[in-house]
Amino acid sequence: MEGKTQNHDDKENVQLTSVDAEDILSYVDGIPLPPAVKKNLWKSLSRLITGLVDVPVAYLEAKAQKIKSEAAGLSLVTSEAAKAASKEFAVDKGLVNRSVNHFGAMITSD
Repeated sequence: MEGKTQNHDDKENVQLTSVDAEDILSYVDGIPLPPAVKKNLWKSLSRLITGLVDVPVAYLEAKAQKIKSEAAGLSLVTSEAAKAASKEFAVDKGLVNRSVNHFGAMITSD
């Protein structure tokens, strides 16, 4: 008997796969509307759901942009500080000697 039931189920599966999409929609939703209206209703609902997904995506993109902007700003500040320090080295030879001694001691102590 199981073989008969399984064979019967296989026939139903074949029939379900060959059903038109509009027939499935009318069967699932049960709303008595013309097919064109139902199609537009489903399109509208899918756009609404997609729009709801866009909100968190936009929020996360804004957070990512904020992190990138902060990193770019920090990089700019660091670069300008290095330029200012290099100008000081050109003017003050004592500063050059102290930094050479300091970093030289760090290299030899490792």
